[in-house]
Amino acid sequence: TPIELQARLPSREWGLLTNARVVSSADQTAFLQVALGLSAEQQERASRMDAEEEEKLQDGVGFLWRPQNMGQARAACLTYRAFLSKDFVFESRGTLPGLYSVSEENDVDASQPQQGFVSRLAWDQGGAMGLTLRTPLTAGMWLPARGTLWPVNRWVTVEQETVLNTPKTSDGIIRVWVDGVLKIEHTALDLGAVEDLGLSGVVADIGAATQGKVTSRVTLSPFIVQSQ
Repeated sequence: TPIELQARLPSREWGLLTNARVVSSADQTAFLQVALGLSAEQQERASRMDAEEEEKLQDGVGFLWRPQNMGQARAACLTYRAFLSKDFVFESRGTLPGLYSVSEENDVDASQPQQGFVSRLAWDQGGAMGLTLRTPLTAGMWLPARGTLWPVNRWVTVEQETVLNTPKTSDGIIRVWVDGVLKIEHTALDLGAVEDLGLSGVVADIGAATQGKVTSRVTLSPFIVQSQ
């Protein structure tokens, strides 16, 4: 349940109890379904808030998952399946889970982490597929899957491979496959790596920059992370 999932997570978490539910398939596999936009209750609350308070309302869900076997891994591959509902609205940029590496948890939400990087699979306005990347050198880089739109109303398998760079060297790697086809590849990245800082895990921020009513849903399979 969302409550059980929340209890297993570190302190950074939002939206699980208001915007998510766990659904099961015929073989009892559990999936996380996330509503994007504001629920009727949140919209009612927003009507009584000033502009500054309203901006703090969180769309979707967000949490961190740090697999115990990550250790000091310098390379990892994250795999999961995503289902975007038939009526999905690509009115603004939104995010899906990706890999990250930071020394301080607050850096996950910083525009530029002091060390390491934060990456999120994403869609742009209109549905273009890509990946957002934040490092100590950039406050936000868009790595597009050129000529590729997010499919709706069907399952999509995504795989993100990340290899940390050698400290002070731009040899980091990010690759993304969609349904087994390589869509994004960058092999000369500075991912802010430093000695004794390995990959941290998965930043599962699922949402979009919208304050409208719930119009879309994303369903995700369990994450699989392989690291070395």
